[in-house]
Amino acid sequence: MSLLGYVLLLTAALYCTAAPAASDDVKSCKKPDRRVEAELQGDWEAESYPENTEASFQCRPGYSRLGSIKMFCKSGQWITYTKGQCKKKSCGHPGDIPFGSFQLSNEESFIFGAVVEYFCDDGYQMVSKETKRQCTASGWSNYPPHCEVRNCPPIDVTDNINVISTSYDEEYSVGQVIRFECKDPKLKLDGPSEIFCTSDGKWNLEPPTCVEISCRVPFIDHGSVQNSRKQVYSNNEMMQYTCEKGFQANKNGQSTCTKDDWIPKPYCEEILCSPYDPVVKGKLVATKTQYRFGDEIDVQCEEGYVLQIEPNKRRECTANGWSPSTRCVSKKCDRPAIKHGTIDRDYYYPKEVGIYLYYYCERNYQPRDWTIIYCTNAGWKPEPKCSRKNLTSKKTLTNLKEYL
Repeated sequence: MSLLGYVLLLTAALYCTAAPAASDDVKSCKKPDRRVEAELQGDWEAESYPENTEASFQCRPGYSRLGSIKMFCKSGQWITYTKGQCKKKSCGHPGDIPFGSFQLSNEESFIFGAVVEYFCDDGYQMVSKETKRQCTASGWSNYPPHCEVRNCPPIDVTDNINVISTSYDEEYSVGQVIRFECKDPKLKLDGPSEIFCTSDGKWNLEPPTCVEISCRVPFIDHGSVQNSRKQVYSNNEMMQYTCEKGFQANKNGQSTCTKDDWIPKPYCEEILCSPYDPVVKGKLVATKTQYRFGDEIDVQCEEGYVLQIEPNKRRECTANGWSPSTRCVSKKCDRPAIKHGTIDRDYYYPKEVGIYLYYYCERNYQPRDWTIIYCTNAGWKPEPKCSRKNLTSKKTLTNLKEYL
């Protein structure tokens, strides 16, 4: 081989090995990633794209484009060089419905993808099949649903019951009340006397029936029925009961069987006395806030007053209140006992405070003149008293001194 041929062969070999090295400096980009809100414009079927290739996007249905959205291939990466974006479209307010409301989900406002579900108010029912609306690319789906008032079914009762209602067409709306009564006065209701239509369109209770009036012997707390053998009483029969000590019965312990059960209701009430009861011209000296049957309390009368009955006795809590009476009255003065004395006009005792009397003493007692005394809160003043006179004369005393 000539020298020229060798040089040409070596040059060709160097060219074949250096060409790929030059292409490694330029990196291609893969197909841009798919977006939820936007899609590529044009044909993008290749697996890779050369440097500086430009990609443009358009918004998908349900989104609005704000500005252009473009990218270009740079060193194997797609670089965004515009500030455009796709935002979800608004469907506007979905619409309110009479007698109902809605609840928003999926989104925080009425934009593409948002869902609202409608609900009826209490007492109303949904009559539309679809209760939800969704914000789509073309607006809200479906129509607003409809709520109508919920009714309870007609009442089915026996012939001996009167139904009292304000409804004339046997359509009972939510909250409506109907009442019942027996046509025969000798019968009573067995069940509720009234029922009402609930928000579920159902009656809260089953209607009653009518049965013969009878009353079973009740349990009476702190009491007992006198005729313990009789367990059931008929209409208008009277029951007598008594209460334990410290308790008292209402209405003298009598109760009558009626269609409304026992009237009045048998009841034994604990006997209690209040330490705050008013006292005429005095007060109760309490150590407790409540007194029970048999408890005792002191009464303090105002100055110049004394208890009208048994003043030295404590007052006891009884079924009729405090006993004896807590009435305080003005102090009075009994007939004064004056030994060896005589009282003027000696009648009509005791005397009221402020009344006065005259008295005088017998012979050889003093004072001999009429003396006045007054009835006070502390008794007769000054104290009525007759003292024996000193019978020794001055002459006798003189003679005695001379003798001594």
